[in-house]
Amino acid sequence: MIRSLVALTVLLLSINGFPQGARPQRDSTLNSAEQEIRAALCDIDGGDFATAEKKLEKLLQSNPRNIHAQRLLFVALTRQVKPGDRSPGNTALARKAEAARKRSEVLSATLETGRKAKADREERNNEQALRKPEANEQPDDPEQLTEELTDYKVETSLDLDQAIEDRITDAELSSLVAPVFAAPASGDTTRATVATPSKTPQGCFREIDGLAQVLEKREWKSFSPAGEDVSVELPDNLCSSIAGSYIAASDGVMYSIFSLARPSLPSEPTVVDGVLNTLARTFVGARSRTSADEGNSFEVKLLRKEAVNGRPSKVYEYALISCAKRKAGVLFVYAGKTHYYTVDISGANESDPRVQRFLKSVRFR
Repeated sequence: MIRSLVALTVLLLSINGFPQGARPQRDSTLNSAEQEIRAALCDIDGGDFATAEKKLEKLLQSNPRNIHAQRLLFVALTRQVKPGDRSPGNTALARKAEAARKRSEVLSATLETGRKAKADREERNNEQALRKPEANEQPDDPEQLTEELTDYKVETSLDLDQAIEDRITDAELSSLVAPVFAAPASGDTTRATVATPSKTPQGCFREIDGLAQVLEKREWKSFSPAGEDVSVELPDNLCSSIAGSYIAASDGVMYSIFSLARPSLPSEPTVVDGVLNTLARTFVGARSRTSADEGNSFEVKLLRKEAVNGRPSKVYEYALISCAKRKAGVLFVYAGKTHYYTVDISGANESDPRVQRFLKSVRFR
């Protein structure tokens, strides 16, 4: 019975918004080159461009063809150029940055030729594979998802090309000699760009609305969805994206609730426990793959297992860690009378007053 119930749970999760096969990936060890590039990205984001330059130049000494290091070196150098400064040192720095840009363009063209050749080979291999009978690929054993999740850490994947592209401003794509002799704009020599928050939308909150809307402090209201086992207080920008999926945000914290209808058949405690583990592992798998922009590593720890209204639940803490930042969160899974619940509180830990307000207001029928 446990296999069939867990299989049903995974199927329903995939239909209702969680990625299919959302199992946590195994802990990965990044190679030293990528670790150095990540560290340089942190230095650049923190404004320590000279330190980033040193790390990248050292990396390029051992691997001159590392296109990511070369492109990021261009960014680190450019951020140090002072518009309007005609001193020999600043001019030399601008020319050095321009040389780094040109070298990265040459490397990109060398790599593009190799990519096209590789793509041609893969296309030919795919055509040959289509002529062969398909292999009988067996799915992962669903029971692996039912294992207790107690402690988990993984380094999130990072699209280095996109991460570097995001740090190359329009000014940096232009010639770097002219800006040296241009007059500084309002005395600002940092070239920092500040994102203008979009106008706060009326009505429900959408995750894609951005940080400005998450940070906005909202009023709270009672919420008791029809046909569900839960009632709770939530920010008044509450939005329902699909049936059984609710999201709201206020004062830097985002609250998400996902419900899954329970089969009408009675379930043994071991089966219910397995479903709760599946919910937790599915969440962790989805979050660890979709949080590359928020952190360099993702950690989860089981805080406790407890009965709520005589029904089992599990509480976890998690964190997205990037450079000097640590974004905390709380995960709560619960087996209600008619529904299973996954509750994600992103942006603070359990002891935070904002989280406590939410948790103290939750009532399960």
